[in-house]
Amino acid sequence: MSSDDLVGPGRPPRHSRFRKGQSGNPSGRPRGSMNLQTIIDREFRRVITITEGGRSRRLTKQEALIMTLVHLGLKGNHRATELLFRIMAAARANDADKISDEEAIAPDRDTLRRIKQRLDRIVSQEKRS
Repeated sequence: MSSDDLVGPGRPPRHSRFRKGQSGNPSGRPRGSMNLQTIIDREFRRVITITEGGRSRRLTKQEALIMTLVHLGLKGNHRATELLFRIMAAARANDADKISDEEAIAPDRDTLRRIKQRLDRIVSQEKRS
């Protein structure tokens, strides 16, 4: 009996193993299909040209939508203002979740400083002995 014929945990019988080149989920998600978030992100990043004050400007659709919300809010549209504030709050909450590299390293830096102090004390005691 060869090692390929062994059956047990993580080793299904040879006849029921996946064939080479055959997917384990043939009716699964097709290649290249995107989820809703990917589609929205892609569309928001597309650049459009708008005319503002007689001059053409190129900006992303996301920028154009935010600009429109700001203008509507300034004109007194309370729904646009409320939506804009919700978007701002969500963006701030998202930024608050991300910590900078400096903040992430700070505890390690403090620990390394204490270890160095201990080692310096040990070395100075050994020099005195």
